[in-house]
Order: sequence, then structure tokens, then C-alpha cells
Amino acid sequence: MTAGLCYALFVDGDNPQGTTDYADFPFAEIKRSLEQYRTIQRYFYGDFYPLTEYTEANDAWMAYQFDLPDSREGLVVVLKRPLSQYTQALYLHALEAKNDYEITNLDTGEKWTTSGKELSGKGLSVRLPAQADSSLLCYRGRA
Repeated sequence: MTAGLCYALFVDGDNPQGTTDYADFPFAEIKRSLEQYRTIQRYFYGDFYPLTEYTEANDAWMAYQFDLPDSREGLVVVLKRPLSQYTQALYLHALEAKNDYEITNLDTGEKWTTSGKELSGKGLSVRLPAQADSSLLCYRGRA
């Protein structure tokens, strides 16, 4: 996902009856992905902060943050490569130390609240058990 979205929707219409068989087409998966994209699309126009160094190593994590300062919210994108560690601490940018932030894991629905000071100082601890794995984490400042 980026500020734009493209699905490669190729359907093989070559079967003995000459019709297209959509029985195995992943409509539900595409619909779920599109709905998720619509909820996070605005973040891709926010301020960009790399949270890890760029590398193509198989044992690395890649993470970056999009922040919308006017609405005190943002998105953290986390990508874990196949040979990387189980957990990673990510130090977020542009947060107000005195404010609390609600974090939502868009993959699991889990929510928790922590301070801006904690997110910038100790970091956001991300645990991804699968080899490889990814996560989308939204945050929103609370008054």
C-alpha cells in the first residue's frame, strides 16, 4: 500500500467450457484489504519518518512512520524479513511527550494506551512471531 493502490487481478478464462470460473477468486480477501486501505490512505500524505535503516538483508526489520501533526495521529508500517528477530523496539517521532496515545494494531484489533514520552524514549515494542511478517499500527493522541 502507498498513497495509491493497484491490485493485479488476473483471471484465467481458459477452461474446457470457455467460461471464466470465479470460484477460487479471493473476493473476500480483496474486499477486506481495500476496506483497510481506505481507513489508512490519508496517512500516506503525512510527514514521513524512517524508523529503521534501509537494507535488503534477510535478517532485518524495515519500519517507517507517517504522522499527521494537525490531527495528532499516524501510522507505523512494520515489515519483518524471514530471518529476523522476534521483537523490535521502534522509536516514534513527532509525538508530544505529555500526551497519551492510543495504539491500534490493525491486524489483530488490539488496542492500548501509552505516553508520547514512552513511545519516543523506550520505543514501541513490536512482536511479530511469523517468519516473515508485517503489521500496521495506527496511533491517535488523546487529550
